[in-house]
Amino acid sequence: MRMNKSLIKNSIIRGSIIAIWRDLRSLYLDIKSSILHIKNYYIISRRKISGKCLHFGCGTDYKKGFINLDMNKSADFYFDARNKIPFKDGTIKYIYSSHFVEHLKNDELAEHFKESFRILQSGGIYRMCVPDFVNSMKACIEKDNEWLEMVKQEIPLNSEFFPNQFLSYGDYLDRCLHEYDSHKVFLDYERIKNMLIYSGFQEMNVNLVSYDSSIDLSKRKNFSIYIEVKK
Repeated sequence: MRMNKSLIKNSIIRGSIIAIWRDLRSLYLDIKSSILHIKNYYIISRRKISGKCLHFGCGTDYKKGFINLDMNKSADFYFDARNKIPFKDGTIKYIYSSHFVEHLKNDELAEHFKESFRILQSGGIYRMCVPDFVNSMKACIEKDNEWLEMVKQEIPLNSEFFPNQFLSYGDYLDRCLHEYDSHKVFLDYERIKNMLIYSGFQEMNVNLVSYDSSIDLSKRKNFSIYIEVKK
């Protein structure tokens, strides 16, 4: 059965238009993001900031008493943390991030930790909340039904491919590990510790810590590990 040539031609033209539109939209967003970043980078770098607390990747979790940085309007400053941090050496007393570092590529994360070490005061602390990838994998392998039900409640999976009755442990593990393709690296405590040591921190100052309700989001408690490192 031969396909109509005009139909093929129209499909190709339509597909090309959609692809071009997506590329142009992506280019526009990249240019807009770069302009906003440069503007805010200049503003931050011109201010005399010392003894402050930073919150990287704040999202909608705006923390009072912190300088909240992210690539959205809810932040104090629109800032792309993949770039050099616009603060002087040894001027920041505390850094916090939650489910942020896994969104950076390996080289970007290594640079982020080096920059964080540079700007922290002596005795300053970086506290981070990171998805517990290892426990998620273990739960999937062991078919831990309690974990699966907890994930369904706290990390809903909005699948555009399959109805809920066809979703398996693997689907929810994929959600935890990849976060719809936004997670760039696999991290566990040992890997983070090694990267922090390479960035200048002392091994004895890198520690697994417990959930802290005064700063950590409760909805991430059951799916995260918490790490603090002191300069």
